[in-house]
Amino acid sequence: MKYTIIVVALIVVGAMTGLAISTGKSPTKETREFLLYPSYPVYTWDQEYQTTGDKPNFGLPPEMFAQLPPYPKDLLDLRIRLSQGYITDMKYINESYWSWPNWFPNYMESTVNYIKDYNPKYINTWCVGITPYNTAIFGLNLTEAPPSQYPDGYDFVSVSWIRSAPLTQAIIGVRLDTIYPTEAETPYETIYQNTTLVKEYITLIPYLPDPMSKRYVKKIESQIHVSPNIPEGLYAIGYEAGKVSSEFREKMIMQFQGEYTDASMGLSCGGRKHLTFLRVYR
Repeated sequence: MKYTIIVVALIVVGAMTGLAISTGKSPTKETREFLLYPSYPVYTWDQEYQTTGDKPNFGLPPEMFAQLPPYPKDLLDLRIRLSQGYITDMKYINESYWSWPNWFPNYMESTVNYIKDYNPKYINTWCVGITPYNTAIFGLNLTEAPPSQYPDGYDFVSVSWIRSAPLTQAIIGVRLDTIYPTEAETPYETIYQNTTLVKEYITLIPYLPDPMSKRYVKKIESQIHVSPNIPEGLYAIGYEAGKVSSEFREKMIMQFQGEYTDASMGLSCGGRKHLTFLRVYR
């Protein structure tokens, strides 16, 4: 039996995450290529934008929020409490929270600035952003969870989100690739690591629970497997958003034609990679 730890990546970069421990094998499904949809529906912009109805629209066009779930009144409170490590029960972090743009830092401000500074009729951004940039360090104590009891190793799930930029009109193709950085910055120190060694003991497989949904934001579950023979130390592993394969691109162009584009990594909006840090104790 494997030892599974669920880690929720927080909105505040570098803040400590909540932990929920369970047993059993983690999912083995894999998602490498998928689509992000426009962050707002196409409509006529020639109107006055006012806050009306039951859903807040922050002074932006109501159509931008028409397809979202009911707005949780405790969204901002939950975001703060989660970032401070007070919440560890994952059932509270459902799509009714992270579907809303203000779940992500500076997203609403960026949207307002776009509308204020440019003519929205001609905006067609196609970049993507990942929130947060990293999951704070969490520990694996092999004295408390000895390899003799978990000979198959240890599984962790690190959660993050990927989204299209404010006012995106295109359907974006994205690919996730596992990365093993030689150097990485934690909230407290710099990691220098031998990538060959890390690959020997740690693997990461990205998985999206709803890869085919027509959302502007999607949850990514980084499935991390750790060998029971891993040496003591601090490690970094993650994923990076990159270009899709030619086969995927051709298929999407045939399906969506001019509505489709590949993610432009030169215009990353909020980061294009996510790292998870693991400290192993013996």
